[in-house]
Amino acid sequence: MDRWRHVFVVLGRLPMNEAAWATTRAGLEADGYFENVDYGIDGFVDGPDGSDESYPARGFVWNDGILDCASYPGILRFVSALQS
Repeated sequence: MDRWRHVFVVLGRLPMNEAAWATTRAGLEADGYFENVDYGIDGFVDGPDGSDESYPARGFVWNDGILDCASYPGILRFVSALQS
């Protein structure tokens, strides 16, 4: 359990229109990203697993003109704009 003692979470927000998101998402999917609703966020695009198990998932979700990026998708449930 000690390995989880110091975990950093990155959350970024970027204004992005729907056309730009479609292009960005296509590029992400070409790099191995895929939609994953297991984290409770509709439209979450999950990144492929990396070698660092400190970050079990990382990805993006686009909603109403904002692209949210998270190194840990569990944090996204605290973004009020993404709550249903």
